[in-house]
Amino acid sequence: MLQGAGDLTFAREGRRVIAKNNLFQVNFNLSKGTWSYIDQTGHSVIRNAYTKMVLQNGTVLTTLDAGLCEFITNPITEDEFGLYQPITFSHQAEGRGLRIHHYLNCYSKKPYLVFSVGLENLNEKPIALAQMSVIDVSPLNGQAQGGVYLGGDPSGYHTFLNMNTPIAHGTRNVYDGFRVNKETSAQMCYDGVLYDTDSKRSLVFGFLSAQKWWSTIQVGYDARRQPNKAETHGIDQWSLYHKCGNHLCPPGEEVGSEPVYLNFAGKATESYQLYAEMVAKRMNAKTLDHVFSGWCVCPFVTLRACTELVEVAGSASNQEAIDTKQIAQQVDQLAKNRLFYPSLPGGIEYIQFKTQEANTSDVPNDMKWVADHIHAKGLKAGLRFAPFSVDRDSDLLKTHPEYFLQDSEKHPATIVLPDGTAVALLDVSQPGAQVYIRERVQQIISDWGYDLVKADLLGYTLGPMFDFDNFVWHDKSLTAVELYRKGIALLNQMIQESQKNVLLAACNTCNGPSIGGFLLNEVLPNYGGQIGEELWQDKMGVKQFVSAYAAYLPLHNISWTNAFGALRIGEPIPLNEAIVTLTAAALSGGVVMCGDDLTTLKPARAELLAKLFPLNQQAATAVDLYENKFPQIWNLRVQAPYESWQIVGAFNWGDGMDDIYFTLDSLGLDRSKYYLVHDFWNREYLGTFRGSVTLLDVPPRSAKLLCIRAEQDVPQLLATDIHFTQGGVEVLSAGWERRSQSFLAVCKNPKFSKGTLLIHVPEDYIPAATACYGCQYHFRWQKPIYELEFSPTTELVHFSIQFGKTSG
Repeated sequence: MLQGAGDLTFAREGRRVIAKNNLFQVNFNLSKGTWSYIDQTGHSVIRNAYTKMVLQNGTVLTTLDAGLCEFITNPITEDEFGLYQPITFSHQAEGRGLRIHHYLNCYSKKPYLVFSVGLENLNEKPIALAQMSVIDVSPLNGQAQGGVYLGGDPSGYHTFLNMNTPIAHGTRNVYDGFRVNKETSAQMCYDGVLYDTDSKRSLVFGFLSAQKWWSTIQVGYDARRQPNKAETHGIDQWSLYHKCGNHLCPPGEEVGSEPVYLNFAGKATESYQLYAEMVAKRMNAKTLDHVFSGWCVCPFVTLRACTELVEVAGSASNQEAIDTKQIAQQVDQLAKNRLFYPSLPGGIEYIQFKTQEANTSDVPNDMKWVADHIHAKGLKAGLRFAPFSVDRDSDLLKTHPEYFLQDSEKHPATIVLPDGTAVALLDVSQPGAQVYIRERVQQIISDWGYDLVKADLLGYTLGPMFDFDNFVWHDKSLTAVELYRKGIALLNQMIQESQKNVLLAACNTCNGPSIGGFLLNEVLPNYGGQIGEELWQDKMGVKQFVSAYAAYLPLHNISWTNAFGALRIGEPIPLNEAIVTLTAAALSGGVVMCGDDLTTLKPARAELLAKLFPLNQQAATAVDLYENKFPQIWNLRVQAPYESWQIVGAFNWGDGMDDIYFTLDSLGLDRSKYYLVHDFWNREYLGTFRGSVTLLDVPPRSAKLLCIRAEQDVPQLLATDIHFTQGGVEVLSAGWERRSQSFLAVCKNPKFSKGTLLIHVPEDYIPAATACYGCQYHFRWQKPIYELEFSPTTELVHFSIQFGKTSG
């Protein structure tokens, strides 16, 4: 028996090595070259895992091959994740001159395991590495090997994979024949979750960094290949691997993988958030110090700019000259509408648009005029453009073909964007291209005066980061991921060198390699569309988009600050669907852009939208994120100086009326206590609940935004109709004063509009007198709710409502 760090222990039993702490156990079989991962109950979650290497010449090496297998323990050490005991398992196949190393880090009193692998070249000649499977349980040569077993049948499993795909995906159902990321058509993927809806067990897994290697994860289930039909089935195709692009490993050197995280202790949501925090540390993530909103005018404005600068968004026949009058109308309408100009941070701050390909000599003046006009209204100007993409017919491509990524025949390579436009991609490792990109970004910032630069990286995401085998770049020592990160570093360098305070944001990114490169990132694919404009059931409709976005809530303010996207809530979009979008946006915690035409947006819809501002930086938690394909319950805890409460989004994703049920302890509340529940959008008090909440006959394609407060035995604040947090922004203080038997409140409406406080009055109290200082007011008493409506003002308003007791 070998003693490890803290509660860690290690033992050698014949050809088996056992490492364990109080949360998990790892068994490594030196005879077979496999290992298993066992939870604290003794259940084997991962069985017979192995490591696989594929060389350029087609040679496949695995730890299953016959050869020498040994292990060593290294001195206890500590890193940013805690104190751990490092163990190295080495396998050398016979006659290959190659050794596979498996580096296992077992942390003391931690629920996770961190490991990596390496391939050491013992030959006298270099080798070219095509693929590196860090962990694999998949069939090999047609023979079943191992699997992931969560207790129930895999047909009851749900999975989430953080992938770069043209269509947003959240949680998916697993079924017999399910297969994601076949090796012949793999999408880049960084992490994921497997969740068993029967046993409630989960496995969270992912790469802890994305600094060098192109990574992906394969998941599949084939019932016919299960090793023992009598036992519970498991996921039999699962691997985390790198495509290495035939990277050369010189003699005597070793090629290592990115580290991998495994965790099946505790709740899946907590394990995934812990994973995100660890990745953020390893990748030096950055976030915004506050969120903001803005108006995105791109649906109404077609801007022309230099061909080499712009995001290509349509054919030349569709180009129109910049419509400065149209931009002015939108900006002027926003500036004069006090609903959207809150006095607190988190409101409308930016006007953003995107550029479109064309050639016109007066564009710089137009672009500068737009920014100047926006600034004159007290707002900031933002520009979305593609820094590394140009039209295939651009003059730059003709005069400097060496600036661009090349194909195998050394010609500038082109790709086709989802809208059918063909573009060429600037090679960010080529010195001339770097100078050119620098000049263009400096023009946007210094000459035109823009405050926000939103880099659309779709070209690289669909190009070298999707199919890097078909691209050649100037600096051949760089992997595809290193090339991508070099482009991001170039953009950051230009922002840092600027004399202005400029924000660099991004969209259409490869999420993993982008961590640490952007403070603000739009996590789901966006090709220029807006949330709400697609039909409900479309692939990027509200239902699909919001449910997919829920899976990225744990990354908010950890990996970066999430950008929710641009909303459309105006007519003819049905009101119920608009409220679904507004509810999700409010609870996202991220940056929200608005995309409706302000000159035609109806006042009633504008007032609904204004209830989101100022935005709240904290993201909700999707309580049933992995339980349901379309998460129904989103929970946000609001903490104010005077009280704390829950804001809950309850979504009916179906096409028919339905009941929605959730327990109060799933929100972190005490099942034994009574809670008041109020429906924000309908301004309806739903009653007192204990243990659970059931919402009956919720209309189809709709959402309720509930305020849940612990019931008190004295009059108390129930909700407001001013802001979606229902007291988190607009109420500065509120509470009961026993001496005067009065409810006291101080309010400050962040925008110039009327508002209502709703006060819950217990059975044995009745309002007796009301005093208000700072504005006019009206009241309405309908037992048990006392409503106090006050006139539009942005000044402090003091309320005092005295109550009399009817009993005791």
